[in-house]
Amino acid sequence: MHTEIICFTSGKDNEDILGCEKQLCTLLKQLELDVPQRTITTNNIKQIVTAIKEACVESNAIFLCGDIEVAKKALRKHYKIKFIRNEEYKNCLLRKGEEFNEDKISFPKNAKVCFDRQSGTAAFSIKIFSKIFFVIPDDYALIPTLADDCILPYFAEKKGRYLSRAKLKLFDANDKQLSSVLKALQNKYPVRISRYSTDGKIRLEISSCAKNINDASNICHTAVNEIKETFGTCIYEVGTRSLAQVTVDALKKAGLTVSTAESCTGGMLSQAITSVSGASDVLEMGICAYSNRVKRDALGVSEEILTTYGAVSKETAAALAKGIFSLSSSNLGIGITGVAGPFKSEGKNVGTVYIAMYNGEKYWIRVVNLSENESRDKIREYSCAVALDLIRRYIASLPTTLDGSCVENDFSVFFTQPDFNNPINSQTVFLDSKEELLENETQSDLHSDENSSEINDSFQDNEISQHPQNVEKEELADTVILNEDISVSFEEEINNNDSFADFISNEDINYEPFETNADDYIFGEIFVDDFDEDAPKPQKVKKDKNNNFKKPTWLKVAFVIVVATVIAFTAVLGSYFIKIHRDLSQLESAKATYSSLSKSDAFSKFKSENSDFTAWIKVGDTKLNNPVYQANDNSFYAKHNMNKQKSRYGALFFDYRNKFSAQNESKNLIIYGQNMNDGTMFGLLNDFQDLSFIKTNNIISLHTADNDRTYKIFAVIITNSSKQDDNGHIFDFSTPNFANEQEFNLWATELKAKNLYITNAQLTFGDSLLTLVTTSKAFNNARLVVVAKEISAEDSNISYSVNPSPKYPQAWYDERNITPPADNNSSDDTSSDTSSLPSLDEPNILEHDPEPQPQPQPEPEPEPEPEPEPEPEPEPEPEPEPEPEPEPEPEPEPEPEPEPEPEPEPNPEAQE
Repeated sequence: MHTEIICFTSGKDNEDILGCEKQLCTLLKQLELDVPQRTITTNNIKQIVTAIKEACVESNAIFLCGDIEVAKKALRKHYKIKFIRNEEYKNCLLRKGEEFNEDKISFPKNAKVCFDRQSGTAAFSIKIFSKIFFVIPDDYALIPTLADDCILPYFAEKKGRYLSRAKLKLFDANDKQLSSVLKALQNKYPVRISRYSTDGKIRLEISSCAKNINDASNICHTAVNEIKETFGTCIYEVGTRSLAQVTVDALKKAGLTVSTAESCTGGMLSQAITSVSGASDVLEMGICAYSNRVKRDALGVSEEILTTYGAVSKETAAALAKGIFSLSSSNLGIGITGVAGPFKSEGKNVGTVYIAMYNGEKYWIRVVNLSENESRDKIREYSCAVALDLIRRYIASLPTTLDGSCVENDFSVFFTQPDFNNPINSQTVFLDSKEELLENETQSDLHSDENSSEINDSFQDNEISQHPQNVEKEELADTVILNEDISVSFEEEINNNDSFADFISNEDINYEPFETNADDYIFGEIFVDDFDEDAPKPQKVKKDKNNNFKKPTWLKVAFVIVVATVIAFTAVLGSYFIKIHRDLSQLESAKATYSSLSKSDAFSKFKSENSDFTAWIKVGDTKLNNPVYQANDNSFYAKHNMNKQKSRYGALFFDYRNKFSAQNESKNLIIYGQNMNDGTMFGLLNDFQDLSFIKTNNIISLHTADNDRTYKIFAVIITNSSKQDDNGHIFDFSTPNFANEQEFNLWATELKAKNLYITNAQLTFGDSLLTLVTTSKAFNNARLVVVAKEISAEDSNISYSVNPSPKYPQAWYDERNITPPADNNSSDDTSSDTSSLPSLDEPNILEHDPEPQPQPQPEPEPEPEPEPEPEPEPEPEPEPEPEPEPEPEPEPEPEPEPEPEPEPEPNPEAQE
């Protein structure tokens, strides 16, 4: 059967996509299908559609791996299929408290949908003509629970390929013996075995594909049992739990507690224990005894031991274990000391670590000798794993005593960790029936580099299968995950397991890709787990040619700084544009919804998505066609979009004081919005300073749940938002109601004086007004305000002409070094305002050039008539007269202003 995997990514999540692709390839290989074709493209819809067309030529099963919403758009564009809402998925998101839109909860009409209750992530499959499409999320951690639940039932029921899989985890196992056993099992049974090794921990995945689910399950169980018989206590888990989880669960079951005293691991062991839910029941205390003083004073390590044996010794480790045991009331004390690097200490090589455990009577000591080339973190992580395994084995041997114990003053008996063939480096071995490496078969087809044989096993371990009550979501590793995780569970555990993705079908399904239900199909006694955190994250170590640690030179440091700066800048810039695309996409989606649904349906939908939704506004035939919201203050939606996400665009929002009820409706509805340079939100208001624009786009439609209103713009003003910008005066354009007619008339008079246009609109007390407010670049903290009134018969034909002398705040004149009219500070009378025309950044509002203003002032030159008189005495009399003449020329400067004050009258006449 021909299959193809189409991965699409925005670029940032490329590692996630590669991890998902690897898991899907492994799954198809286990199903004994042909190696799939693979295509990686971007989130561009056209490119994805092209890839789908090419895949349909040869492939029967097509996997779309990436953003689910992008995949929906591609299928909708190519096949024109109908989408319907999935109510169960919607209810799941509501229970989780997640925000969603109509697109997210809609799926193809005949699709089979599954979703994960905990994460809220969905996947679906749909058969279109003769092709089956599997739409898989780009979260590799959820591939086992979502993708497998979509894929395996189809191949089991339709193709007769039943897959059963199991996972075992081992520690302190002999590597050569394990390889021999696995090869023998491979020759004995038709199973496929994958082995992943890291930090001494080995994970085995056994899979069997058969035409009968019972046959596949029996083969897997038989192979698992034979491995358990051979390696016994080396197997610390048959399932999904990490070594830390297994150890904590064992301590709780035995009713024991533990305390830790750590030196080189710096608290990493106690951190590993506390990362498990319920650790408070088993961990009494932990001390990071890094200095010898703390070892002596806090934990009672004698000076004799430190002097004779050194801080890095089995004697010191034992003393630390005894000291923490005595200090706490725990049943077990753990002491760790060693050399984590990068340099030797007390003659001990890097990678030498001693771990001791004390139970009040006896000691158990282990020594770790790792390569000096290993990183500091790797040495510490591996040492913690040895300590956890020591605790686990001690509990497993109860009520008998664990072998290898010793008493005080006799530490000659201790265990040395076996050679794991460079255990720190991850290894992967695939064994098939022909004893060939599966990796070699698929290496050239997979997107990998020269280190692709190293499998990062740093998945977070999920307790759902055996401890669903302890599930805690943690941060995943930043590296590419190139393997899939599997686990074993017994039937009674599966029946009680509610972590499986829920299968739900849309109504009116014409075709069901899966005839079996998820609850009926459990792959025998084996199912797929989520992910695993046993293996630590790989660390890169800087070395020179002789494998010694090398300090970076200043050039390397500078290069790293430059690269880091470029990466950081790229990340910030990418995030910036991604958020812009998100906000604009949400706005376009809202517009499409409002235009495609009836008003009541659209309002119900917007209200369900955001209870703050209040109205819809549209201005003429412009692109200002937006939803409007109202919060409890006037700051939230200035920085949050319609889905309450942080956004520089914000959303249009009513003043929080506005009322909309018929009994108590505000006479002045105020709407605020950001002035965006791209013209979105209230960026369009800048155009209303253009006379030709306002003449053709002066109608505003405002739709609330109860009313549909039509307004006509009659005033555009530039005003201040702070009293200090206008000599202590501020025009209250945002008053929602007027106390009486006198107050309204004063307000209307000042509005008329500030209006950039002269109109024939008549304002009366009781008129319904609409005020649109945004920022302006006229001066700092300026506001651009557009005022409209609800249309009546007499206002149906409002005329506009440019006001030659609108009234501005003092800051407007200061910004342009222009002297305001003498009566500018008078807020009661605006009739004598003769200021110059506005000179904003938008030149289209200027019908006259304000620069000719200084030209009329030389007209006082007729006054030099007294000059003929000074002829008898030219020097004394002409000098006082010429002085006022040069001063009008530098009139823009504030100093000469006091003398021309008696001459303001000629200025307006000259301008007129």
